[in-house]
Amino acid sequence: MVRITKTLGWAKRWVWLLTLVPVAALIGCECWLVQGLLVPRRVAGGSMAPTFVGDHFQGECHVCGHRWAYEGQQFERIICPDCASRVDRLESEPIRGDRLLFSRWRLFFQSPRRWEIVGLRRPDRVGELAVKRIVGLPGESVSIRRGDIHVDGRLVHKDLAEALDVAIPVSHGDRSVDRWRFEEKTGWRCQDHRFCWTSMVENSSLESVMTDIHGEQPAWLAYYHQENLAAGNQPVTDNYGYNQDVSRRLHQVRDLFATFRFSAPATGWIGLQCHDGDRWQRLLWNPVDGTIRSHGPGSGKYLDAEVEPVDPRAGVDVVFGTWDRQLLLGVNGRALYRQELDDPKDGPWTPVSNPLGILPVRYKEMEIQRLRVWRDIYYLPLARADGRYEVKLADDEYFVLGDNAPISVDSRQWSQGGHRVTVHNLIGRARRLSSDHSRK
Repeated sequence: MVRITKTLGWAKRWVWLLTLVPVAALIGCECWLVQGLLVPRRVAGGSMAPTFVGDHFQGECHVCGHRWAYEGQQFERIICPDCASRVDRLESEPIRGDRLLFSRWRLFFQSPRRWEIVGLRRPDRVGELAVKRIVGLPGESVSIRRGDIHVDGRLVHKDLAEALDVAIPVSHGDRSVDRWRFEEKTGWRCQDHRFCWTSMVENSSLESVMTDIHGEQPAWLAYYHQENLAAGNQPVTDNYGYNQDVSRRLHQVRDLFATFRFSAPATGWIGLQCHDGDRWQRLLWNPVDGTIRSHGPGSGKYLDAEVEPVDPRAGVDVVFGTWDRQLLLGVNGRALYRQELDDPKDGPWTPVSNPLGILPVRYKEMEIQRLRVWRDIYYLPLARADGRYEVKLADDEYFVLGDNAPISVDSRQWSQGGHRVTVHNLIGRARRLSSDHSRK
């Protein structure tokens, strides 16, 4: 009997030991490697919207069905960021902000990289945390010019993955197909939120497309932007659907791209064009042959390139547009073609209200679906007449900004007050654990 009692006693100890070890490991992980597992870390404000959002309300458009997160209850009516309709504000309780995890282990082995989102201790307020995106690294000279980030006097180029990560949605609901228009009797038809092309004749020659300076080919499927239905078609601006209560001057945006799924049963060419705020940028792409012909008006010549062939019969996911003075084409998550563009003139931009277009060339059938339009973040400097901001970072200093540039308090203000973000302020890389809204 004594032996049995002793055996049970040792068994209980092992059970307790096996229970306490994982708990202790979890607590250690929480304290040293990952913050936010046990004690929730929730976003409180909207400085990183729409990537991460704090406590917010949910808007729902009765016209297009789009749902989005927004902050503030000042107005009875709000504007849908997808179709520009004015809709009644829903009476509801605030929705809690995104819950985040801060991964610290990566900081032990690798320095933070540009465009990464990190949690940090605010340098101007003891005990308060913030979430920002790193744009400047130690020792660099960082400037903001006309919405873009420059480092050591040169424009910073984002690659495809980075551009998609920071992209702000402009038009991305199923009903946003209403903004994509085409002329009648050209071969296009809209069916179930997708565009189908059918033509029994060759609609365009390669030469006519490349010399079509103003995009006047009748068969273009073109995107027309609207931010205010009463004002009609307008250029894309740095408007945020999240900032319903913010009244400010809007800035025209030139960095735009479209994402869509493209499929075709046979070989042919697809024409893609984007207006960069100064001129049209256009390319022709033959997916099967892996041939690309690009031509920016004013360059005086065509640029031909050979890329990896793609079979469009099963459908391919395409990204096309201009950002950071680059013309880019991405397919199935990989950059297929990149061309650096000339710097624009110093004068005012001349954006258009129909900045994106798709044109079938030598295709008898084609289908386009899941059309979405995105823009780059337009970073705002502090109030200056020339629209510029510049700061020289110390050897241990980082420059961080919020994605919601109009309302974010970040290194732009902190540096003016003598507060710096160093590696000692950084907590870890931030990622979402849970959310009650969908960014994309």
